[in-house]
Amino acid sequence: MVTNAENLIDNFSPSLSSIQKLGWDEYGYTPFALGKPASTLWVSNDTTIIAGDIVDLVSSGAPAYYWSTGETGSIIEVGPVDTTTYFVFSDAGCTDTAFVTVNVLIENSIYIPNVFSLTSSYLDNKDLFVFGIGIKDIEFTIYDRWGEIVYQTKDVVRSLRDDDKCCTYTVGWDGKHYKSGKQLNSAVFAYVAKGNYADDEPFYETGNITLIK
Repeated sequence: MVTNAENLIDNFSPSLSSIQKLGWDEYGYTPFALGKPASTLWVSNDTTIIAGDIVDLVSSGAPAYYWSTGETGSIIEVGPVDTTTYFVFSDAGCTDTAFVTVNVLIENSIYIPNVFSLTSSYLDNKDLFVFGIGIKDIEFTIYDRWGEIVYQTKDVVRSLRDDDKCCTYTVGWDGKHYKSGKQLNSAVFAYVAKGNYADDEPFYETGNITLIK
């Protein structure tokens, strides 16, 4: 029996409501409470990649996702150089956390084409990229026939090749003199590429490149 009026109480975060019974004196029923169920958080299975590869990690089952990388989407892209465990959590209802490990195999490689064409329809051949796997840092220098530096970069930007295989490094040389910005004529150039792989193994490569306009 309720001896006083019922008051509806709204709770805005989370979006629940309750009814307050004032002067309650009926004890014939088992007390109960209603609550918002916790989310069921799911995340990708553990996976293995070769150093330099990129993989998507996918999570579902919650309205919001917070990754250990600082990202907040349900899908994130990672490319660790060492085996890494990531976690994602949601604080909707009760806090729920899930973990996924990306195992990294080291397979060091570097390859620099000996020709590239400024008019190529194949994007990876239109500019001169360094191809490889597991490159951590690089200094890439190109010389003309008189030994003058025409291009130099330490930019180790990594992206998937146009065929979705791993990987291109540096932003790519477009055949212009790095100081003057002038387009160079077709010719043969020399290069030196030196740096370190992800496991700190050093590399040092030299060779020739033919530029075709």
